[in-house]
Amino acid sequence: IDTGTGEEEGFKIGDTIGGAVATLNIVEMLSDRGELAEAEALLRDALPQWRASRYRYFLGGCLSYLGRVAFRAGRIDEALVHFDEAKGHFAHVGADQDALSVDARIAACHVAQGHTDAALDLVAGLERARRDHVRMRRDRDVAHEAAVDTPLVTDAHEVVVEVVEQ
Repeated sequence: IDTGTGEEEGFKIGDTIGGAVATLNIVEMLSDRGELAEAEALLRDALPQWRASRYRYFLGGCLSYLGRVAFRAGRIDEALVHFDEAKGHFAHVGADQDALSVDARIAACHVAQGHTDAALDLVAGLERARRDHVRMRRDRDVAHEAAVDTPLVTDAHEVVVEVVEQ
């Protein structure tokens, strides 16, 4: 029985999952330092493990990082492919905030391609999602937490609007 977490597959392949999670942390550091080729090589090595494990959340994370590396390397079309697949995995497991973060990166790709209308449409959707999230939190009487939970959406909106206005 597959519980959706990939536990059964993890037992079959041994404890490679812990190493693959650590790889994502290393990739983030390499990418931040501009060592894109090294980061991409690690991600491409880890990708088959995530696909086999059925841990869709971490598969989405790996694909999102591949998208970030491709974006930083100027391969915008490739970045969009990775981001689109990552968003699908995040949505499948209900990781809404991660899916919204990917939407912000997709909007940045649209800006880089000169498709500002598409970027603004996506940002408008992000803003609606942020407002809906705040409303939902308010309904549960914890609206003060919403400001903490949605900084990526707010930051993405500000960055994309600033780039488009330039």
